[in-house]
Formats: sequence, structure tokens, C-alpha cells
Amino acid sequence: MSNYLTIGARYPRLTLLLLALVTVWCIPQLAGLTFRISAEEIMLQGDQGRAAYDLCRDLFGEGDGVTLYLHDSHLLDAGALEAVRGAVKAIEGLPCVDSTFSLFSLRHVWVDDHEVVHSEPYLDRVPQEQEGRRDWLEEVRRNPLAADNLISDDGNTMAVWIQLRGRHSQRAADATVTREINAIIRPLQNRLEKVFIVGSPVTRHAITDKIIADQKIILPAAVAFLLLILGLVMRRLSGALIPLATAALSVIWTLAFMATLGIPVNVMTSIVPALLIVVGSTEDIHLLAEYYDGIDKGMDGQAALDRMARNMGMAVFLTFLTTSLGFLAIAANPIPLLRSFGVVAAVGLSLNFAITCLLTPAWLKLHRDKAAAALAAEGLNPFQRLALLLLKIAQRGKYPLLFVLLALLVGAVTEATRIRVNNDPLNYFKPDEPVLQQFNELQAGLTGGHTFSIVLDGRIDGTFAKVRYLQTIRELQRYLDATGLFRKSLSFADIVALVNASIGDDATAAPYLPERDEEVQDCLLFLDRAEMASFVSPDFSRARIVVRHGIRSSAELDRAVAKVRSYLDQQLPRGIHADITGAEILTNRAAEYMTMGQAVSLGLILACVWILVGLVFVNVRAGLVALLPNLLPIALLFGSMGYFGIDLDTSTALVAAVALGICVDNSMHFMVRFHRNCRSGGICRSTAEGLHHTVRSEATPIFSTSLALAAGFSLLLLSDFPPIGMFGLLSALVILTALLATFLVTPLLLSSMRLVTLWDMLDLKLRRKVREDCPLFRDMSVWQIKKLILVSDVRSLQAGEVLFRSGDWGSEMYVVLEGGVEVLGTDQAGAEVRSRCGHGELVGETALLHRASRSVTATAVEPTTLLVLHWDGIRRIARLFPHTATRLFFNLSGILERRLGKGVTG
Repeated sequence: MSNYLTIGARYPRLTLLLLALVTVWCIPQLAGLTFRISAEEIMLQGDQGRAAYDLCRDLFGEGDGVTLYLHDSHLLDAGALEAVRGAVKAIEGLPCVDSTFSLFSLRHVWVDDHEVVHSEPYLDRVPQEQEGRRDWLEEVRRNPLAADNLISDDGNTMAVWIQLRGRHSQRAADATVTREINAIIRPLQNRLEKVFIVGSPVTRHAITDKIIADQKIILPAAVAFLLLILGLVMRRLSGALIPLATAALSVIWTLAFMATLGIPVNVMTSIVPALLIVVGSTEDIHLLAEYYDGIDKGMDGQAALDRMARNMGMAVFLTFLTTSLGFLAIAANPIPLLRSFGVVAAVGLSLNFAITCLLTPAWLKLHRDKAAAALAAEGLNPFQRLALLLLKIAQRGKYPLLFVLLALLVGAVTEATRIRVNNDPLNYFKPDEPVLQQFNELQAGLTGGHTFSIVLDGRIDGTFAKVRYLQTIRELQRYLDATGLFRKSLSFADIVALVNASIGDDATAAPYLPERDEEVQDCLLFLDRAEMASFVSPDFSRARIVVRHGIRSSAELDRAVAKVRSYLDQQLPRGIHADITGAEILTNRAAEYMTMGQAVSLGLILACVWILVGLVFVNVRAGLVALLPNLLPIALLFGSMGYFGIDLDTSTALVAAVALGICVDNSMHFMVRFHRNCRSGGICRSTAEGLHHTVRSEATPIFSTSLALAAGFSLLLLSDFPPIGMFGLLSALVILTALLATFLVTPLLLSSMRLVTLWDMLDLKLRRKVREDCPLFRDMSVWQIKKLILVSDVRSLQAGEVLFRSGDWGSEMYVVLEGGVEVLGTDQAGAEVRSRCGHGELVGETALLHRASRSVTATAVEPTTLLVLHWDGIRRIARLFPHTATRLFFNLSGILERRLGKGVTG
């Protein structure tokens, strides 16, 4: 198992050359890295509603856009309007802009005293006198497309909606769009009170800038933190270079992997480099600590390397698997943002594992270290004292501890039911940041930027050019207004009603729909296609209602949309099909799947760890030992989120699976050390002694790495993204809680176990004669026999060494596994009797029946290995492997019956 850690040491120069060549190839690939921040990344992959969303975009031209927000107490003055008009025309001339929609383009239809119909943009005739301006504003506000959408009640705030070219606005880079429009409106910012742009490209550009700024802060902080930890733990400057080198190579290789496969840098994948530095360094610390411990004990470099490989091989391999599986489980999430993070993090940790296993031994082979001066006097350090105190609490207060843990679990589960789900991209910004403040100002001054669409499909050409179905739209809009949940709705029916009122007998009347289909056709004569394109299809078979709202909570929006859906199902005329769609609807639906995705990810990692550990330790209960101490921290995580009102979003949804994959590492190291201490030939004779020695040995590395990981994750609080900071904080809390559980819960679970690994089973060689002829092993499989031997005591004797003498008291029996034993006794006549017991034969078996003095002397005639069986050991076997114990008892009773019938003792 440990051979993979010796490859780099066997070929150190070749290994370093290979790593250097791969790194040289990777560096040019980094130029291909791309940044991608889009709504599609937080939508559900394969969402059935995606087809309706795409159809809506194709038919009605919905896409990414930018809103120009203008506010000034003299905004309608001629000079200000002329400056704004010039800026709008300049924006329309940009290659990245498709069109604009504002009061400069929205047309007012009216009839003069001579019954001549006129149509002109609203801003072509703005009165400059106060009374005329009030009338003009009243006239503008009669148009539902303008009121609270393009202009405020007081006329001091206006919006220009800018549509970008390209279906997904990918032809124009976000930075280019933002830079070019900002350059045009800069003179306006010097003239008007408030001028700014908001929209998806602006938000994405801001997020991209924040990602880059994060890397400039978090990566140096992670490196500095790593140097500090290594300085404290390694006590050698040379020991700091290896983890730094493995971390640097891991980051370069992972970013090259992303560039080669076209995986973009987004909000979540941007934190992978810092994770690789912090999480990836933990195994370097374990390996180097073991190596330097050997050096400090007087070993030469090769002996210390061999010791490191032998003692850490299995633990490092298992921790790599569990941690990588924890991140890879996230890739099962159907949300692309989370899936890409899971894949990149898992690949990055796999590359880190490969680099660590090659570079660390190679470096240590070429650079020999001397023993370091001890930092403290002999005795227990604070970590060991605290860990042993926790062990004492677990052993002496078992039932009170279980009661407290159960109470915490029940409370956590109860609070977890209060967790809210939120998938709003604006959560990436702090309340005081300009992007969020500007969005909120737009939301307060006009109808805001949160929208979704209701698309009605009549499936027949001309459906929505008929009064009956226009009335259906108006009734739906009245219902939307009556709910009080939404700010405003806009539709084709609004446009027709406005034109109908404008050309009617009373031009000042509120907009109303025509009474006959022919009148609808008359209204259409005064509308051009551009004015209708956003609300009705060219053949009038489909109509769209745009709903504007201020709801940011995914849960609240979900409830509001459910009410609308219920109304549509009950009130729509037969033959009309409705879809509620939009980017917000899809991202909100993805939020619903976050809980399910969280459960799937956790289920996958739980199953994988259980199966993996169960296979390695040849016992399904061992998988539970690895999982149970770490499930409590996960339960407390969800309970804390519910209690403190922390939303489940794209970042906090990662915490449980990531933290579980990392926290299981402690259990792996603990279990491997416990197994090494208690296995045959180990340094401990009893389970209690094994636990004490394991806790004392593992306290320092487990406390060190856990505190390092918690502090490393806490570095994410330096991020400008609140969800990323919350991800780091929650991960740190889970790791610290799991640290305590390792020394409280794990010893309780291991106190009734004896661990056997798959490699123990494979390494144990059994002679055919032992397997087939030993009466104790009759009808047992090879695996059952091996498990029985590995959880029992094994004793080795040299040639001529006495096993027991006649007259000794004993309660054990022995099975000869290797070598041979000569038994010397006397028969009933007093004559001396000699016999030889070889492979598979029993020695001193009747001593198991009752404690008595031996009647014979047993001596090893050659180097001999014996399996020792006593009642304590047999009871342990019965507890650990009941099926094997049943066969053992059956065979043992038959042996004792035959021997006692012959009157033979031993």
C-alpha cells in the first residue's frame, strides 16, 4: 500500500524533471482561461422550462440588456433633454447595441381638433412652462409602458432600456459594454444629479473585477498563512518549501486543466486555488511531520522515508479519496455553477495528491535534513492534554455524553426545517456596494429590474388580435395587481387600450379595450411592429405579459408564482396554454433543487465513504465509525443555518459535502493509527490502551491540521462576496465541531471494535494445511479464517523457547500457524510421551474449558507463530464477527468433546 510513496524517492531527479516539464507545458495554457458570469450558470441543467424560456427570447427579443438611469430635479428642461438625447443616439451607434427603448422612441398617438391622427415620440414635445408640463406628465402616465417604467411620477427620473446585440450578449464582452457606455454618459454625470447604468453585463463585469481582486488578497493571505503554519509545525525552513511547491504546481496544473477543457472561472471556481493551498497542504504536513519525527529520533534519510511511507501510505491515500469524493459529489448537482466547482476542486485535489506523492519523497531524498532542536520539554503538549481529557469524558461519561449529543441532534434537525433557499445573484454584493445600491435605487424610483414573463399561446393565428382574448389578458393583469405581490405588469392589451382611448371620442379617458374585433384592427394601424414586438408574436398567436416585481427571496417568489399558476389553471379559457418563464423563474426553480442537490451530494459522499472504508477495513461497521462522528457537525451546520437565518444558496449549499469530505480525514488518520497500534504485533495489548496511545499520537497532527483548515477557510471572509465569506465561516465551524467529535465520538465507536484492513488480509499467508486440516477452522472460508486470526492475539517463539510448562496455570489454547511445537507429557503408566504439533494443530486446548494447571510442557522446535485463543478474545470475536463466531463455537465444542472423551489435558 505504501509503495506509491516511494516512487519519487527511487527516481528523484527524473521525478522532478517530469514535474517541471508538465508545469512548463501548463503555463502557456493559462492564457486560455476565461471568465464567465451568467444567469445560465445558476439555472437547473436540463430544466423542462428551458424550452419555454428560449422560445420567449426568440419571439419577444428578451435578452441581456442595460438600463440607463437618469435623475435630476430639472431633467425635463430643454438643455438637459438635449444632452440626454445626444447620449442616447451615441449609445445606439455602438456596435454592441441593438436598440434602445425610452420616451425618445415611445410614440404618443393623439387626435387633434380636426380629427387628424398624430403619432410622435413623447419627448419631442415637452412643454417648458410648469402647467403645461403637468398636463404632459399626466398624458405620459396614461401610457402603461411609460408610467413607472420609463419615467417617474414627478418627472425627475427616467430610464433608457438598452438592448444588446446577440442572443446572450456574448458578442460584446461585459467589460467592453460597460466601458463604452460609461464613456458616453460621463459628461451627463457631470451635468445631472445621478446617472448610472445597471444590468446583467454591468453586474457580471463587477463580479469579474471582484474575483480578480479576491485573488490578489486571498491567495497571498493563504500563502502567508501556510508559511506560518509550516513554521510552527515543521520547525524547518526547508519544510515550508515542499508544501508551497506542491500548492503552486497544483494551482498551475488545475488552472491549465480548466483552460484546456474550456471550463470558465466563475464565482465558485475562483476559490479553488486558495482551497488547494490550504486543503492540499494538510497531507504535506502529515507526511513531513512523520518524516521529520524519524529524523529527530536519529534515523537516516532513507530510513525516515521508509517509515513515512509505511506509516502514512494508507492514511494519506484514504484521506485523498474521501476529500476528493466530497468535492466530486457536488458535481452530481444539476446547477452548472456548483457542478463545475465540484469537478474542478476534485480534479485539483487529485493533481495535488499526485504531485505530493511524487515531489515530497523526491525532494526529501535529494535534500537531507538534520534533527531539529525540541521546542518543549518531554511531556504532554496542550493538544494532547485536551484530547486525552475529551477521551476521558467519552469513556467515563458515556451515557450523559450520548444524551447531550442526542439532544443537540434533535434541536439541530428541528431548526434545520427553517432554512430558506435563495438563489439571487445580487446576494454576491454587500449592502454598501455601488452595484447593489444602484439596483435598489432603480427599484425604488421606477418599477425595478426584477421581471418574469407570462406567455399565453392561443395556437391559432390572430388569437390575440381578438377582443375576447385581449380581455383575458386584462383580467389576468387585474388579478396580478390585486395580489399586491407585484409592482407592475405590461402587455399588448395595454398598448391596444391606450391607442383605442387616444383615437376615441374622449382622448383624456382612461385606456380601455375596443368592443369589436374590427376596432382592434383599426388600432393596429397606428402601431408599428417595433412597438408590439416585445408583447405579441408576428402572427398574433402568442402574447406576453411582462411582470415587474421587487421580490428577491427565492422562497417568496416561488409562493407568488404558485398563486399565479393556480389562477391560470382555473381561469384561462380552454385552448389557451400559459407558461411562466424568465431567467428569474429558472434560477428560482434551480433554488428548489438546491435542497435535493444537497441531499444527493451528501448521500453520494456518505455511500462512497461507507463502502470505501468498509472495504478497506473489511467491516461495514468501520464505515459507520468514519461517518457518524462527522454527521453530527453536519446536522449542527444545518441547525445553525436555520436558527441564524442563513440562506441556502449556491455557496452555502456546498458546505456540507465539502466539509464532510474534509472532516472524514481526521477519522481516517485516527482509525489507521488505532489499527496499527492494536493489530497483531502492535504496541498495544488492549483496546483501551490502543485508544489512549492513538489519541496521544494523533492529537497534535489532527488538532494542527484542523485548526489550520479552519483558519484557512476563515480566510475566505476576506472575499468581497458575502456568500463566499459565509461558505468559509460555516466550513470552519463544521471543521472545528468535527475536531471535537473525533476525540469524543470516535473512541466510543472504536471501543468495541478491532480493525482489520484489506491489506492485512492480503498480506497474511496461510498454509493449505492450516486452512484445510485445522479442526478449529473447519467449514470456514479463507476470509473468515484471516479475520479471526487478525483480530486475535498472535505469539511468536524462537526455536527452543518454552510455550508453557507442566504445572503452569493457563486459560489459553494455541493454533500452530507456522513452525512446530513439541509436547512432552506422561501417560497413565507414568511413561514419558513426546508428540509434535505442526501446522494447523492445537496445543493446550482443554485449558479453555476450565482454568487448571498444565499437564504437559510445550516447546518450540523451530521459529514458530501461534494463534492465541482465550475467552476474552473469543467474546471479542463473537461481538465483531457473529457469523464467524458461530462456526468457531461449533468447531470448538466438537474439539473439546473429543479431547475430554479421551481424557487428554493440556
